[in-house]
Amino acid sequence: MKKILLIICISAVVLGAAVFLYRTQTPPVPPADVAGYVVGHITELSPVAASLGGTFYVTSISSSNGKGVVEYEDGHSAYTADFIYSSTRSGGVKIISFSVRE
Repeated sequence: MKKILLIICISAVVLGAAVFLYRTQTPPVPPADVAGYVVGHITELSPVAASLGGTFYVTSISSSNGKGVVEYEDGHSAYTADFIYSSTRSGGVKIISFSVRE
């Protein structure tokens, strides 16, 4: 009887821990969501201002496993930047760092 009670208690603790870990993890962000976020916010993300009142637009972007590379320009100057991202609890995108290559 004591062995059965011990097995039930251990099983309950393991199951509880598994449920807790599952609920606290944030889901991975699909690449399309990351690309859409970066494209839509490139002006705010870029530490460099657009030249002569121009507007930045993205020419190429790739991302996976929390890292990405974006190429963008304003018609006068072109830049390449590396960024690190994660997902928010609500399923959105959070850019952790964004740095323009030299």
